[in-house]
Amino acid sequence: MPDQAGPRRVVIVGGGFAGLFAARALRRAPVAVTFIDRAQHHLFQPLLYQCATGILSEGKIASPLTFALVGAGPTGVELAGQIREVATKTLRREYRHIEPKQARVLLFDGGSAPLAAFGSKLSALAARDVQKLGVELHMGSVVTAVDSRGLEVKNHDGSVSRHEAGTVLWTAGVEAPPLAEAVATATGAERDRAGRIKVGDDLTIPGHPEVFVLGNLMSAHGLPGVAEVAMQSGLYAARQIRRQVEGRERPAGDPEADGGNAARPFRYRDLGSAAYISRGRAAVAAGRLHFSGFLGWLAWLFIHIAFLTGYRNRAGAILSWWYAFTRDIRLERTFTSHDVRLMRDRRGDPL
Repeated sequence: MPDQAGPRRVVIVGGGFAGLFAARALRRAPVAVTFIDRAQHHLFQPLLYQCATGILSEGKIASPLTFALVGAGPTGVELAGQIREVATKTLRREYRHIEPKQARVLLFDGGSAPLAAFGSKLSALAARDVQKLGVELHMGSVVTAVDSRGLEVKNHDGSVSRHEAGTVLWTAGVEAPPLAEAVATATGAERDRAGRIKVGDDLTIPGHPEVFVLGNLMSAHGLPGVAEVAMQSGLYAARQIRRQVEGRERPAGDPEADGGNAARPFRYRDLGSAAYISRGRAAVAAGRLHFSGFLGWLAWLFIHIAFLTGYRNRAGAILSWWYAFTRDIRLERTFTSHDVRLMRDRRGDPL
């Protein structure tokens, strides 16, 4: 139907070859074109066999989908920054028919700023750095539903919006593995909302002093499931077991234990937090010390090298980082048999 206030309107439903070529043919016509399709890319199906036989990569016959990340803690910020860095630097010369830098990265979080636990100053600097990389921040947004085509978000004003994304990555914390349920059932232990087992001050299950629960399986004093908590809890449990074996200490639940030889309670020492944003940019908070930018990046490198186990691992990491950072390339590529959209192994086994 003609529009009295403007040009004719053409609606194309379907993004196959017919719809694509029709839209291209109309690009200089005096009409307004509305293109509707359930996907946000065109798939060049005649070359699918070349993907199956390893001649071409999937990215060369399909445009890059949108990446949505849920959770703006260290994991979310690091992953968002790395996806944009890979898209704008690592892959910028590897394709002829697509522009990797056009890949969108959306970062959602219910809080007011990314890396909120690092303090307001570092949080603001991190927000600035990830936005410079092209990450789209959606703070004050709570994800209420996720499906194979995207996610729905409840915004801070109460409105609900939908964002189309081919890949949704959950970086807002994890649920305890099935082992936690099995242990809780066998011992009668309580669990928290995330399914972690509630433990006593000595990191054992109440009524079962012989069972230590550590790392991201334990729920103790609101501690997060991060590497530092896991390392300290592992060291504590090992020391307690050694003292018990040597006869210098009895479990806290042992009726023969007294104040002199009872287990000392676990005390967590917060050594700080660190988040890598991109090459030359990181945020590090350790007590009263706060580093950002290049200085934070150097501190991040030192911390992670120090915590790697074994000389060969440390040397290998240093060499890999040196090569990647100085030449702006990444040696490794990866592939998977898992279909990310369907969350099902292509061999037929559900994940």
